[in-house]
Amino acid sequence: MYVALASASTACGLGLFADEGGGADNLPLRGAGPYRVQAPDFDTPADEPYVVAQPIVSLLDPAVLGDEIQGYEIFYTRIEDQSSEIWQVELPSIDQLPSSAPQPVLAADADWEQGVVASPSLFVDGEARLLYYRGGVDQRAIGRARSEGPGQPFVKDPGNPLFAGDDPFLAKSGERSFLVYCDPEHRRIYLRESEGDDEFGEAQEILARRTGSELAFDRLAVSAPALLITPTLEGSLHFGLFYAGTTRNQADEAVEAIGYVARFEGESWQRFLKGTAIVDAGPAGAGGPAPVIGVSSATLFFHQPRQGRGRIAVALAP
Repeated sequence: MYVALASASTACGLGLFADEGGGADNLPLRGAGPYRVQAPDFDTPADEPYVVAQPIVSLLDPAVLGDEIQGYEIFYTRIEDQSSEIWQVELPSIDQLPSSAPQPVLAADADWEQGVVASPSLFVDGEARLLYYRGGVDQRAIGRARSEGPGQPFVKDPGNPLFAGDDPFLAKSGERSFLVYCDPEHRRIYLRESEGDDEFGEAQEILARRTGSELAFDRLAVSAPALLITPTLEGSLHFGLFYAGTTRNQADEAVEAIGYVARFEGESWQRFLKGTAIVDAGPAGAGGPAPVIGVSSATLFFHQPRQGRGRIAVALAP
């Protein structure tokens, strides 16, 4: 997944962003878009743009392994009544139906989880798999589980919960681990760094909701960060962050859209497209971005409400 990119110049500035008004003339891109939501195609068995849906229950927050050649393995939050679990399903391609029945992989069986495990993030480490997730209702916190390989059960870390937060996402570069997540109220997105997987450093704020703009798509909340790290030809790192923002539509309903910010290591974070959304997906909204970046194209999985429940959908950037 890591492809060397030529370094582009970035604007200098203070604070979290080089230019709060937008800027981004020289923003380094890594699959940031433009994205096109899949249109219905009656010649395929899929229900475009939706790739995973289940009757009665709501499916949110996809995390995806694989690519367009191997097929996709999708982990997601499955909500039924007031409880939730993390499930998994295999998808041969975005225009086919899942190749097997969905299966549960993590249940809320610890007291601190309060009947909820959600927002999965998967990282493959050799044969092993690391799963970061959110548990809890009154006090949301981040937990971790490990599987020794595909099809093997996930065993929760005895040190759970790790710290307060929501929507964790783990990315790595060499031996360095980077964990992005939201505060429990979804007002800010933070990053913690570690030289391994055990001890993460202090939280660094990298993004906040834009309460000062009535037009901002992330005026009410920010959530579901997904971090991609790419080495440049010069040996530094490029960080690209997809995330969901929440505002209210004309009907005064909360609605999500997907945005993107990026930086080179040591530089300021910059908003893409002057701070507008890269996936709007119409009145229903779109959240929980899960990008899969190829050499010549990018696939962005996300959740979208339809008829009162969440479904996993997909958009493409050719």
